[in-house]
Amino acid sequence: MKSNLYIGLSGGIASGKTIVSDEFSSLGADIIDTDKIARELIFPGSETLNEIVSVFGENVLQDDGNLNRKLMRQIIFSEKDKKITLEKIMHPKIQNEVKKKIQTASGQYQIIVVLYGVLLSTLVMEILISYVLSLFIPDLEIFIKIFIFSAIIFIPSIFLFNKI
Repeated sequence: MKSNLYIGLSGGIASGKTIVSDEFSSLGADIIDTDKIARELIFPGSETLNEIVSVFGENVLQDDGNLNRKLMRQIIFSEKDKKITLEKIMHPKIQNEVKKKIQTASGQYQIIVVLYGVLLSTLVMEILISYVLSLFIPDLEIFIKIFIFSAIIFIPSIFLFNKI
């Protein structure tokens, strides 16, 4: 593997990962977005989508052959074991694509965008990620208090943690 700096960019839904990764991209960093990779893996007729259908059933497909993402979200968030099953299908495939993209990346810095959780932990453990940049957005009540009492515009707090 090249001796470049690999940074995991993590955060919850709507935490600003895209905004931050766009800024890094404008500075010349290669962006590897695991959410985009996941979507690319499940096109109609793909091996990955066929595997998902074999486990979860034909009802997870839309009429056009695409994955019914809304239904899948309902399934995996209502039954924890189903979420784990989906992760076991998707995560190894996503990891392989991340490795491929790292090998073909041209820049000195690669930003790997990933949600919190098992995938992030695995990428760190496999020494694909040297540092994790984690975005945190407080809840609305805290946001309002900060805005009112300090009279400043809140920017997402960014924490840089060295790999354990």
